[in-house]
Amino acid sequence: MGTSPATALDGRALTGHLQKQIDFAYRSTHLMNVLAKKLIADFYSQDPEYSYYYGCSTGGGQGMHIVEQYPDDYDGVVAGAPAINRTHSGTFWNFFVTHESPDSIIPEDKATLVTDSVLAACAIKSGGLAIDTFLTDPRACHWRPVSLVCPSNATDTSSCLTPGQARALNLVYDGSHNPRTGHLIFPGMMRGAESGYTFDLPALEGLSPFFPSDVPLFPGTYYWVFGNNWDYRDFDFDHDQAEVDRQKGFLNALDTDLAPFASHGGKLIMFHGFADALISPQMTIDYYLLVQRALQQEDQDQVQALADEQSFFRLFLAPGMGHCSGGPGPNAFGQLGGTPVPTDAQHDVLQALVHWVTTGEPPAQVVATKFVNDTPANGVLMTRPLCPFPKLPQYRGSGDPTDAASFVCVDDGVHHNPTPAPEYLKD
Repeated sequence: MGTSPATALDGRALTGHLQKQIDFAYRSTHLMNVLAKKLIADFYSQDPEYSYYYGCSTGGGQGMHIVEQYPDDYDGVVAGAPAINRTHSGTFWNFFVTHESPDSIIPEDKATLVTDSVLAACAIKSGGLAIDTFLTDPRACHWRPVSLVCPSNATDTSSCLTPGQARALNLVYDGSHNPRTGHLIFPGMMRGAESGYTFDLPALEGLSPFFPSDVPLFPGTYYWVFGNNWDYRDFDFDHDQAEVDRQKGFLNALDTDLAPFASHGGKLIMFHGFADALISPQMTIDYYLLVQRALQQEDQDQVQALADEQSFFRLFLAPGMGHCSGGPGPNAFGQLGGTPVPTDAQHDVLQALVHWVTTGEPPAQVVATKFVNDTPANGVLMTRPLCPFPKLPQYRGSGDPTDAASFVCVDDGVHHNPTPAPEYLKD
């Protein structure tokens, strides 16, 4: 991406280098496309028939920059768990509120305790089955940490939450807000995403053996604004947040006018794990709904073919999937993440995109697989369909509950979608 010597976890080498920051945000991905097509044309004496993009996390965000800023680059884009709202990082908020005091930190055993309580309260309420070890639609779950708060006279707090931990967890679920206006900056973590994944609450707190740290994960944006001596403890979510937005808004991919991409036949598939703690899937849902609203506001005479966003843009939410891969739910539906599945349009999201572009037939569902211990050699534990939002999988009432064929895609009627205030939806 043209950003060496910066690394995935340390962007301080780019502080003061605006052009490298722009390369990181979107330019390198676009130039990769331009040069690749030129190389192909020079070598084969003809242009490529189709071009596709597939990325997740930062890669998903880059895919959305492409769709929004360079709509002619690709015929089809898969953008997974897209980092489209970088200047309002929920990751930083989670670290900030769980480090307000030593009493606020939620260690791994407490995170597991929380997830177990969430599942007990909401596995069925979320639209899933009693046997599920994940939530089907966590938006239907409103569990609160108060049920786990330690008694005031407790001497052993190993199996309950201290008041500080409960307060921090409430703030994690509620998302970041401007302390002066009360406006939502970035939606909170979904319930059921607290523990058990590469990116979970302890990892975001810097307590994970994968990411041990006493500073927030992926803090580069803040160093680029405030310098490499920036101290997260001094951050003001009112004035400082506004300054980050003013200087680095180009990092965000929040333009909802996708008509240029759709008008040349472009197809877009987004996917997001419902148990993703790193990037809240609620932000992806919000973006999809904002695109839908933008299309509805367009002159219908001019965009009649685009009036339904599902004609070119579909969002698939994966119950129990973590960040791009992993998690207790069915999480394998492509090569990304190192868990191969059958490479057909029914099981592979990239092949589903190719089929859509080449035949015009949109994917009605994609079957996700959960392997035993996430290892294909160990066999299949379960399969379940991923459905185009707002639909989600629902058990038919009979049949093998581990088989996708026993489920149907339906709109579960859950429309609780906290959306950031307009001032935090700019790029």
